[in-house]
Amino acid sequence: MADNPAADIALSLIDFLSDLPLQANTSPAVLITAHPCTADKPDYTISIVLVRYPGTCMHTS
Repeated sequence: MADNPAADIALSLIDFLSDLPLQANTSPAVLITAHPCTADKPDYTISIVLVRYPGTCMHTS
């Protein structure tokens, strides 16, 4: 996927996060989105939301 570096990064993050140990009685969920910053530039913004416990989340971008 050399044509889409944002997709490569997202897939690498999914692989990494899928290897993390899960705690009992939790329902972790990860939302990763990648989209161009502007229509005329090839730069991408990647957002990651990691939900570990109901009602709480960590967000980074």
